[in-house]
Amino acid sequence: MFKEESRKLNQFNKLLLIALSIFLSLAYMSCLGETDSTNVDGDYIDGDIIDGDSDNGGNSADGVVSIELVPASESGFLPQQIVNLDLATFDGLLTVNDAVTYSGEIKPYAEAVVQLIPSDNDQNWPMIAGHPLPSSSANTTNLADDDTDTLHSVFSIAVTPGKYTRYIYPKKQSEYSPVVLPDALSITEDVDETHWLEQGHMVQGYVLDSEGQPLSNVSVVAYSSNPWRRSSIAVSGSNDVIIDGDEDLEMENDSLDADGNMAEDLSKGLFTFYLPTEPAVYSIVLESASGETMYPMLTINNALEVNVSSVVFNQDIELTNDNKLKLYYGDFEQVPCIISGSIKTNEKTAKSVSNTRIVAKSSLIGSGTFEASAETDENGNYSVEVLPTSEDVPNSFYKVSVLTPSESLYAETVVSNIECESGEVTLDFILEKRLLISGVISDYNSNLLEGVQVQATKLASDTDSNVYVKSTTTDSLGQYSIAVDAGTYDFLFVPPADSNLGRSYLHDVRTSNNGEINRTLNPGQTFRGKVVDQRNVAVPWVYVEVYHERPNSGIAEPIGSGTTNEQGEFEIILP
Repeated sequence: MFKEESRKLNQFNKLLLIALSIFLSLAYMSCLGETDSTNVDGDYIDGDIIDGDSDNGGNSADGVVSIELVPASESGFLPQQIVNLDLATFDGLLTVNDAVTYSGEIKPYAEAVVQLIPSDNDQNWPMIAGHPLPSSSANTTNLADDDTDTLHSVFSIAVTPGKYTRYIYPKKQSEYSPVVLPDALSITEDVDETHWLEQGHMVQGYVLDSEGQPLSNVSVVAYSSNPWRRSSIAVSGSNDVIIDGDEDLEMENDSLDADGNMAEDLSKGLFTFYLPTEPAVYSIVLESASGETMYPMLTINNALEVNVSSVVFNQDIELTNDNKLKLYYGDFEQVPCIISGSIKTNEKTAKSVSNTRIVAKSSLIGSGTFEASAETDENGNYSVEVLPTSEDVPNSFYKVSVLTPSESLYAETVVSNIECESGEVTLDFILEKRLLISGVISDYNSNLLEGVQVQATKLASDTDSNVYVKSTTTDSLGQYSIAVDAGTYDFLFVPPADSNLGRSYLHDVRTSNNGEINRTLNPGQTFRGKVVDQRNVAVPWVYVEVYHERPNSGIAEPIGSGTTNEQGEFEIILP
């Protein structure tokens, strides 16, 4: 009887301890705001050594990682990736492939830029999610033929073996359309191709101000909507244009007006470019080619659709009688809005905040914006000048952001819907202090850890696109503190390189007030191996970065890195 009562009492005590543990965990999370975090330490916490021996070295690890290899530039090798490497069967060698050459000629002769973009959806050549390999490009060069005394436009690009989409951009797009080869090409050895340029579909139009007068020096760029890539570009008012696809005309005083008739000076608003004949939908972006702030960027989404035989314009776009585009790009010469004021702290004795960036924006219907910025002076005062968007756009379109330096203790802030009816508005800011996240970092034996790097990465949200990374280092007592704005963060804890401890992550921490994050770092696994070339020769000084998938995101995050020594060997501590 006594034993039975004792057993029930022990069970009650265990339940009580579990309930108390849950209560303390919830209380801890409440000090950080609502938190949905994932601790990835459980993947590699046993301190196993991954020697990479062919017999697996007795490893019990079975994690799957991806690796990016960045050889030294003088080695002749290019960056490359190894995706979904099973550590349990790793044989100890990482091989960098020799670069191969993609070369050829552009015909008819024309100067061009040739670009190769790695395909990110091919199972035979996968890439690390969220970390694609960079594109490769080259300008054509002139090669003289001594026998015929003619010039050839040739190119040569060194690439890592893989699958690539090819783009050819003629430098004079008033003569030829860009070439886009959507069927990705597997390049596993040297390849030589000849690309023939075509005029494709000619698109002409006028850039006009709000009163129908032509505007020169406006950049007109056509982007294929899916994927969003630049296709063709022209500048309004260029003298070298093509009217009927057969001849170049010097447009000086005679041109077509906006109704398709002859006029004297509309040539300065005329633009011409060519589009490929492959089916695609294009958006058009207008922007001042000179960088003048008098003109905002204006986007016309889904402006036209191309098929093999014709171009179909969006029914909302105005056309001349001979199917030339009429693109209205307002000439904003109104009196600017001057927004000025001061920035101070919210302390009892208010202090001025200097060296703080002020960004003011006014939005334009059609996805365009004016943006101007300034910095506060030593007294915390600022003045920024923003141009109105249009007379028929409400004045409430002004928005001002106060962007404090990342090391500042004071939080960023945004004010929208600012009225500016008189041309001037005074806007003073009182900045709140940033949230303070602090804690203590120790190892699995409760030893306080000095020199642990603590990183807080602010994540973008639907209402806040300003992202940044802040970092600090623990002191001799393992303590740290870091000031952040309210928002959602990923926290990363990186121990000193000689500690043999693994990194630790805390994901999607939503902060709304001050809080405390204490972490215990566990022994890591030592990932050892060697980088060799295809001839099994060691490759020194290769930067090796190891990734695994970030929980619930579909992208990868780094979990360790190192560099090979003179013998091509590396040793990296993984969590």
